[in-house]
Amino acid sequence: MAASAPNFQLPRLNGQNLLAWEVKLHMVLMQQDLWEIVNNPPACFTNEDVKKNQCALSTKTLCLEDSQLSLVRKLESAQRCWKALLAARVRNTVSSQVTLMRQLYPMWLEAGESVTNHLDKMVHLFS
Repeated sequence: MAASAPNFQLPRLNGQNLLAWEVKLHMVLMQQDLWEIVNNPPACFTNEDVKKNQCALSTKTLCLEDSQLSLVRKLESAQRCWKALLAARVRNTVSSQVTLMRQLYPMWLEAGESVTNHLDKMVHLFS
């Protein structure tokens, strides 16, 4: 586990930037050797596992906007925190699918618009 903090600034999850936040935080947790405790925690924690869990949990919590803290304030597991944050943002209901389709159908490649820019807009809808 790395002892020093990263020398770059992570985005704070604000409800609109899940994809960027998820990818960047995942990379930081991997860099600090904390991802395994989030992704696949052991059934019985050793002292080292407890420290890794606390470090991963605090790293995640510090990367949240204040408005998101209510989602995780009582959670003590880094894995549960991760799942709660993702579950709060990923909606797989008929209503959300209809909304997505309504946003997707009118998206046409505008004259003069680059294909890359157009695809980025579409990817943003699905993230």
